[in-house]
Amino acid sequence: MEEMKRIYLDYAATTPVRKEVVKAMMPYFDVKFGNPGSLHSFGQEAMAAVDGARERIAQIFECDFRGVLFCGSATEANNLVIRSTVNNWKEEKKPRIIISVIEHESILETARVLEREGKIELILLSVDQEGIVSLKQLKQVLTKNTALVSIMYVNNEVGSMQPIQEIAKIISDFKKEIHSDFYPLFHTDAVQAFSYFNCSFETLRADAITTSAHKCGGPKGIGVLCFSSNISTTNKISPIITGGGQEFGYRSGTENVQNIVGCAESLSITEKNRKKESTRLELLRKKYIKNFLKLFPRSYLYGGAIHAPHIVNINLAELSREEFLTQADLLGVALSSGSACSARAHSASHVLSAMQKEEGDSINGVRASFGYGTTTKDIEETFKRLSVVFGKKK
Repeated sequence: MEEMKRIYLDYAATTPVRKEVVKAMMPYFDVKFGNPGSLHSFGQEAMAAVDGARERIAQIFECDFRGVLFCGSATEANNLVIRSTVNNWKEEKKPRIIISVIEHESILETARVLEREGKIELILLSVDQEGIVSLKQLKQVLTKNTALVSIMYVNNEVGSMQPIQEIAKIISDFKKEIHSDFYPLFHTDAVQAFSYFNCSFETLRADAITTSAHKCGGPKGIGVLCFSSNISTTNKISPIITGGGQEFGYRSGTENVQNIVGCAESLSITEKNRKKESTRLELLRKKYIKNFLKLFPRSYLYGGAIHAPHIVNINLAELSREEFLTQADLLGVALSSGSACSARAHSASHVLSAMQKEEGDSINGVRASFGYGTTTKDIEETFKRLSVVFGKKK
């Protein structure tokens, strides 16, 4: 009997590593295995690979060579930008950190920890029913003691896109108003945005940008924090991991050469395919939504018109998401209930809670997310299988 093909619709959680990326990484496991810190030829070969990867990424983000920092994950990169900003705050008044209520846990929980420790004043920006932050509220809460504003570009659970350029302008205008060249800093987590939108500093006008290789066909265990010249030339970033002083002293630890090489390769391939893939996946997204709502007509879509092409989250009205996701998995279809980082916690999504239409609405979201390996046939086969079980229950 022929084995049923599994269909993966959870690209927002992670992606399969591209074959080209694996090929680029392989020599650095055995042949070119040197420590970049060593002075002999093995070490120099490894350091040349790290420098080459850094240069490629600097060109993609249009930043300085020293403005590219390799971390163990996007979570670490987000921790670094927040904690470092707080550690470097020299003013007498406690630093204010402004984030949205729908940030990734690596931003939200880090800020909450610092607030509990009494190190920051935390301001949470609300979002509307489409998951978009309030620019009016942002203008109201900016103060002279604001050290950092961190707003994600694309939300990982519902795909809502924030007006990053407008946010950057609001912050820039505020700096001029208070005659400040440095604070408040503006950081954006662009992990879910990079594959489909230009994330260069020239475009976004941010001070720091986070991305991750494993969301775009690269390996897990490597994240990138990029700085604008406003930060990279002022030495106002302090490490949260200390030791041998690697990564210009910002992040100690022997460089993960193979993952760094794989990261640069995956980001480069993704950037080249960005426009074509964005158009292709938007069509798949529409097809998925149409089929889902046909099968479950009382359900409704989270988010609105301003969205990324690869994420769709639908409130399932007909049955519990746990029952649905379990049955879908038995049918060979991998979907999710939201962020993979908190999926095992079994708690209600903080993103969907913030976007609730009315008090008491059930939070029963099912997320599908697509990527470079998703095809039209995958969507068609998904609903062919789901219809066998759920079509009979209507």
